[in-house]
Amino acid sequence: MGAYDPRGREIVLALVRILRHLNVSFGVLRKEKCTGDPVRRLGNDLLFQQLAEFNLEALAQSKTKKILSICPHCVRTIQEDWKAYGTPPEVEHHSEFLARHMVR
Repeated sequence: MGAYDPRGREIVLALVRILRHLNVSFGVLRKEKCTGDPVRRLGNDLLFQQLAEFNLEALAQSKTKKILSICPHCVRTIQEDWKAYGTPPEVEHHSEFLARHMVR
């Protein structure tokens, strides 16, 4: 979403500024594809499986430990649906991360 939607890009750029301010170490994935949530909801289980397996392999190769996502649908898909095809890394929605780091 952050790569395609102009508003998504704004969210990602704002999140990057916050992560830098918090001195959080992070990287940006470049080889992953869509989590497959839209195709799964449309009933294309074969394409969903291919996307999940490709992404799980790419994440394993990059040694990704945790994913911070701006999309709640992606968080749920990674946490729940990908388990049928491997062990996904920990995933968290950016709003939960920000709530934990909120200054009071």
